[in-house]
Amino acid sequence: MPLEDWEAFQEAHHRPHLVIVDLPRKSDARARRLGLAFLERLAERLRLPGPYAMNIDGTDIKVAFESDLDARRFGEPLMARPRGKEAAWASTARCSLDRQAKRRITNALRAAHLKLAKRPPDD
Repeated sequence: MPLEDWEAFQEAHHRPHLVIVDLPRKSDARARRLGLAFLERLAERLRLPGPYAMNIDGTDIKVAFESDLDARRFGEPLMARPRGKEAAWASTARCSLDRQAKRRITNALRAAHLKLAKRPPDD
């Protein structure tokens, strides 16, 4: 499912699931845009079936999902940890996106891609 506009997503989905991705504290505007682009590529590679939206909020990138399964799948490679309930969200999780996390995720995605490439064709 394609990335949706943050405001439109918020209006269309009651109490979605939220993953908050912390960027390094001294992230400038360019670093925030690069972090957002990295997360967009991650979501594309995971082929999440449900709608989702992303929004930069200071040094956080908020990613909202209609489905709790999509939120968990997205948060897993980021090692997102569940947080307490908040009124506006059905569930929340938080993680960091530093250089080490990016390297770990990139390697995992590369390995998964290679594994898929080696699978025999379906008959």
